[in-house]
Amino acid sequence: MTDYDVAAQPQGFSLHTVVGDEDGPPGELPTGLLHRRLGDDVPEVRHPLNLIDYVDLSSPAPPPAVHRSHLEHKFPMDGNDRLGDCGPVMVAHGIEAFHLDEKTPVPQMTEEDVIDWYSIIGGYEPGNPSSDGGVNNTTLIEKWQAGLKAAGLDHTIKASAYIDPHNVSLNERAIWEFVVLFRAAGLPISAQGQSKWEVTDPSLQGEAEPGSWGGHDIPYLSYDGKWYRCVTWEKGLLLSYDWDAAYALEGFVVVTDEMLGSRGGTSPAGFKWDQLIHDCEHL
Repeated sequence: MTDYDVAAQPQGFSLHTVVGDEDGPPGELPTGLLHRRLGDDVPEVRHPLNLIDYVDLSSPAPPPAVHRSHLEHKFPMDGNDRLGDCGPVMVAHGIEAFHLDEKTPVPQMTEEDVIDWYSIIGGYEPGNPSSDGGVNNTTLIEKWQAGLKAAGLDHTIKASAYIDPHNVSLNERAIWEFVVLFRAAGLPISAQGQSKWEVTDPSLQGEAEPGSWGGHDIPYLSYDGKWYRCVTWEKGLLLSYDWDAAYALEGFVVVTDEMLGSRGGTSPAGFKWDQLIHDCEHL
């Protein structure tokens, strides 16, 4: 398996012990978390292809834990401190992660590039606050598949597939085999004061109500059986499996040229993506 500073051990490990200084001292509130901008609408994706239909059940099971570090790379804010462009930001972070995973130069995308994508995907008009309402992830996938230009590149995806957010095994396989699990979540107000996201009220009422803060798109890069680790608002953030089960709305994965370039169309578990690519091309 190729990825950057990966820790993947047969016996597993705790993300709390391996993230070290990447996410700051335990209990530290991510900078400015209370003021981050979310989409007004809860993001959603309606995809005709489900990843479960393409999983080779005879392939190796995912490792009990996988961590992808980014000690030498800083994921930028890309305007998400003042705009609801978390969907395009998630795409940009995914592209960065794919290149880090393949140990190829990371495209130098700018905030302006990402905001341009926000206009293409979500109809955002600079200077018009009423157009700043987030994106629909079905449209996001369609636009990405057609090609998004930035840093002199025209980045496209070869295939994509939906993941049931409540299928934990498939969530883990997605992170292991596809590098990034692209997640849409309905954030509760209770997440605003947390340094790691956990369920505060099992009844999911009041400030714990799903979506009461707003919709957010987040790339998941790591897992350990109890916690996922995402990157959002320039920072790595841990969130519990229970939190994800309560607030995750949708998930999807993509196949990119970066993956196909070094692996020849084969995932770390030996799962061939040819049929998925074929089916996406013939939708």
